[in-house]
Amino acid sequence: MPNLFKDKIGGEKYLSIWWFAVIVVVGVGITVGVLFFYSTNVDVRDTESMYLYYKITNCLIQNGFLVSESLDSNFDIFEKCDLDRYAFSGENFYFYINFYDESNLKLREALESDAKDIQKQCDIILHTKDEKLDAKYYPHCVEKIADFLYIKNGVIKKGSLKILTASNNFGIKLPMT
Repeated sequence: MPNLFKDKIGGEKYLSIWWFAVIVVVGVGITVGVLFFYSTNVDVRDTESMYLYYKITNCLIQNGFLVSESLDSNFDIFEKCDLDRYAFSGENFYFYINFYDESNLKLREALESDAKDIQKQCDIILHTKDEKLDAKYYPHCVEKIADFLYIKNGVIKKGSLKILTASNNFGIKLPMT
């Protein structure tokens, strides 16, 4: 059998050019991928406001019944629902909760966090029909009604919670370091 590769020279010269081309393509691909990853904005306002709504609802309503101590005037929602009081002291998160009975009368005063400006912005977003409203930097708000049962004087009655939750937490760009 004759040697097929005998007297074949110059193969390494041509292979090294392709080798460098492959290295350059892989390097550019990795660099572009890293730059895309680190240049994205993280906007979790919708997710956070929905999560806050579900967390408050699941805390105040258990097995379809309103937690009885939530109607007390000294009820601390931050302690009972395991909410960080410090997170609600700034302008990132907000909640407003109204307790109503079946005839739409308030069962107690509303519970709310400190950021009153966010409530005004949510009112503008949720109750304005203007399509030209550019609310790109406004908080994302969730306003829902959750029905519950409660016991008053030994009688089971129906009620509802009107809950407004909002998040203005834009997130940050990831640092390159």
